[in-house]
Amino acid sequence: CPHKLPIIQRNFVGCGEHDICTMPDEIDPRGWCIPFDQRPAYPRVPFLLNMGHDDEERICSQCGQDGVLRSLFRMVGFRDAAGPIEAGGKSPFFVEFGARKPGMLNSAVIREYCLWDGILIDGQPGETPHGGCRDCPGVADIVRKEFITAENVVELFLKHSVPHDFDLLTIDTDYNDYWIWHALLTNGTFRPRIVAVDFNPDHPMNAAKV
Repeated sequence: CPHKLPIIQRNFVGCGEHDICTMPDEIDPRGWCIPFDQRPAYPRVPFLLNMGHDDEERICSQCGQDGVLRSLFRMVGFRDAAGPIEAGGKSPFFVEFGARKPGMLNSAVIREYCLWDGILIDGQPGETPHGGCRDCPGVADIVRKEFITAENVVELFLKHSVPHDFDLLTIDTDYNDYWIWHALLTNGTFRPRIVAVDFNPDHPMNAAKV
């Protein structure tokens, strides 16, 4: 394996279900959250092969995505418009769909504790055969109810005023993720800095299943 061997965590962080995003008492958000004026390090050096299980951390994500995304943004920084609010800057911006549980998403901890801006989109907020939660905090008031397809994703981003160069996109619809991402790439209107796309690890790496 070309990746750096882990020192602290020899295996991946365990996954789990929860309804509410809660920051552990031993973690201070002021130190955990990446400053809004973070920009790519110079000189730029390869870093992905130095990432591994030690970067994983589960605070509000379903698995270890919180820590992985934190490590990535420490390296790539935020869009040009992002910066300290008191200095006239803007918050980093996320888009995440599907969002059946607002408190258990890639964007949950950065939304609740790091004060990012963004939107959650889901065709059936709170509804799923795999652990639905109609009464979860945020389902009724912060999730935009839209059914996203490869054909309408650009139109929906325009409808909801997504910035052209936003920071984090998470695609997790459980059925059409590849083609939705393909549509955004092909159109070219939106350029997220980091993209997290759900995939099925049960398929062999050399099997085309799209």
